[in-house]
Amino acid sequence: MIARLLPFLVSVCLAVEPCSAPLRAQQVDTPENLLLALAGEPAEVRTTAADRTFRGLLDGIHDSRLRIRLARDGGEIVYSFSRDEIARLVLPGIETETRALESWDRGDAAAALPLLDALGRQRVRYLPFLDEAQRRPVVTLVEAHEQVGDPHAAIGFARRLETVELSARERNRLRDAVLRAHARLDHGAELVRLAEAWCAEADPDGPSALGWSILARHALVTGEPERALWVALQPIVFSDHRPKTALDVCYAVAVAASDALADAPHARTLAAEMRLRGLAWPHDPLFASMSSQYSEDATDTVGTGARPPTTATSRSIVIPPPPADAAPRPRGMDDVRKLVRSVAR
Repeated sequence: MIARLLPFLVSVCLAVEPCSAPLRAQQVDTPENLLLALAGEPAEVRTTAADRTFRGLLDGIHDSRLRIRLARDGGEIVYSFSRDEIARLVLPGIETETRALESWDRGDAAAALPLLDALGRQRVRYLPFLDEAQRRPVVTLVEAHEQVGDPHAAIGFARRLETVELSARERNRLRDAVLRAHARLDHGAELVRLAEAWCAEADPDGPSALGWSILARHALVTGEPERALWVALQPIVFSDHRPKTALDVCYAVAVAASDALADAPHARTLAAEMRLRGLAWPHDPLFASMSSQYSEDATDTVGTGARPPTTATSRSIVIPPPPADAAPRPRGMDDVRKLVRSVAR
C-alpha cells in the first residue's frame, strides 16, 4: 500500500514545497519577527577609554547607562556604560538597515516600511547613544508611516522623539512628515496651527515650501483669495533654480487666487513661470479647472523677449521671465518690497 502511495505523496510534496518557502520568507519579514531576530544578535560597544570593544546582547538602559550582557565562563556578566564612555555603539541589524534604506532610496516605501518598523522599535530607546547615521532608519520610519502606512502612527512615533537630542536636519524632516500626516488626516484648525508654527521657524529661501502651501491652500478653500495669494507668493519670491518641496502647490494656489480676484493677466504670468520652472500641476481636484484653463496659456509671451502681462495692483511681482533655455533666476529685492507693501494694504 505504501509503495503504491509513494508517487502520489512525492507529487503532493513537490506541489506544496514551492509555496512554503515564500510563506516562510514573508513571515520572517514581519516587524515582530525581525525585531525578535535582532534581539538575539550582539551589539558592539567601543569605549573612549583604552579603545576597548565589548560585544554582547543589549540589556536596555538603566539609570541613563546602556547595559549589555556577555557570556563568560558558562555564566553571564553585565557591563554598563554612560554616554560619555561610548565612542561608538553598533546595534544589530546592519543588513536589515541596508535593505530598508536601499528600498526607501529607490522609492519602494512599501517594501521598506516593515524593515524600518523593526529597526525603529529596536533603536528608539537607544537614540541618545547613536550617531545621526544610525538614527536615520528611525527618522525615516516616521516618513514611511506618513507615506504608505498610517498617518496616526507617523504622528505618534514622532512624538516619542520630541525629547531626544537630534540635529536640525532631522528635526526638519520630522516636522515636515508630521505636518504632511496632519494634512492627510485633514485636521483643520490643528493643521493650520502647525503650518503657522512651521512657517514661523522656516526660511523662505529654504528647500521646502510645505507650510506655506498648506496655509495658502486653506485660505483658498475658505474663500480668502487675497490671503491665499500673499501666502503662496512668499516662497515663490525667494525661490530660484534649486528644487523646493511643495512649490508646485504654491504656484497652483497663486494662479487660482489670481483668477478668483479677476486678475487673469497675473494668473497667466504665474502659470507661464510655473511651466518654465518645470513644475507640473498638483494632482488635486481643487486645481483641475485652473490646470485646463492655464496649462497652455500665455505661451506666446514666453521666451520671445516680450514682457508678460502685468497687473495694476501693488501685489504684482511680475518680472520678465528668462529665456526658455535658461534656469529661472531669483527675484530681486524690488519684487520683495512690492510684496511687503502689499501686506499693509
